[in-house]
Amino acid sequence: MQPTLFEPVVTSVQQVNRERDAAIRRVAERAEQARHGFQVEAQAFVLAYLSQHGATSGEALTWACKAAGIVAHDDRAMGSVFQTLCRRQQIVKVGTCARMRGHKTNGGNIWNLAGK
Repeated sequence: MQPTLFEPVVTSVQQVNRERDAAIRRVAERAEQARHGFQVEAQAFVLAYLSQHGATSGEALTWACKAAGIVAHDDRAMGSVFQTLCRRQQIVKVGTCARMRGHKTNGGNIWNLAGK
């Protein structure tokens, strides 16, 4: 049965997470097709950058990565970089910030090396 305008659509957190992870995986695969080794290069760059500069927003890390010549077909490919490093417990979210691309809306993450 399809929900009507007045019936809420209930989606489980697990389903939302599965859909998010699938989207991140698709973008990461496309980034690797466009630039072989992107993920490894970007991960190494993020770790080195955070080691040198400390806590930094995801957007600033993305811009710095691009300025260093590590460019994906789509900036969203950095999501898989952050997710992988986070799952490996190499980086952690240490705060949030207003997004520059989001017209100063909330939702930007600030990352740092784990244990810092």
